[in-house]
Amino acid sequence: MCDATVLATAKPVLLREMGEYTARIHAITGDRFGWPTANGAIRGSNRWSEVIQGLFDEIGKRCVDARLMSQTAAAALLHKVTASHALFDACTEPRLVHNDLWEPNVLVANQGDEYVIAGIIDVDRAMFADREFDFVLWSQNPHCKAGYGMSLDPAPEATFRRQLFYALCMFLFCTWAYGVQINKPDLLARCKAEMETELTRVLEVP
Repeated sequence: MCDATVLATAKPVLLREMGEYTARIHAITGDRFGWPTANGAIRGSNRWSEVIQGLFDEIGKRCVDARLMSQTAAAALLHKVTASHALFDACTEPRLVHNDLWEPNVLVANQGDEYVIAGIIDVDRAMFADREFDFVLWSQNPHCKAGYGMSLDPAPEATFRRQLFYALCMFLFCTWAYGVQINKPDLLARCKAEMETELTRVLEVP
């Protein structure tokens, strides 16, 4: 979907369709938060706070090991996540999320005069989570929201989770990915700067 041959005029329809597929993914529920395993179980916890704390702990350690984040910053972040358990535990319904839903992972096909979604790939990060975990990139896109067909939780706590913690988690992962897995210095610099900005915002909240 990110290919230059896909015209900008085709994007609204594709994004609406992506919203529809996202809703179908999120309709799948689990009995706990965490990661699906080969035997059909879910590795995780009944509490979203414990799973997301483990996620922040792991990616924080990876960034520290790669010298992309200081140990002090990682410790401060983990402390903030721990202190915010009640905020995360307000989410009680585990929903399947893709957790890497951006244009390069959406395959499209040209059918006549229009493009349609042919597949969604790279599901290795899929997990049972707060359904809004997938909306870091798309929460403000009207086409995706229209296709999704459900409004996002307007409560201040939900907005806080999306705009601060979930955004920070995404930029932490991207910083590690571009710093370790993929050699793209320009994207690393951009993601690291965004990560540091989001980290400052999270830590400044009382």
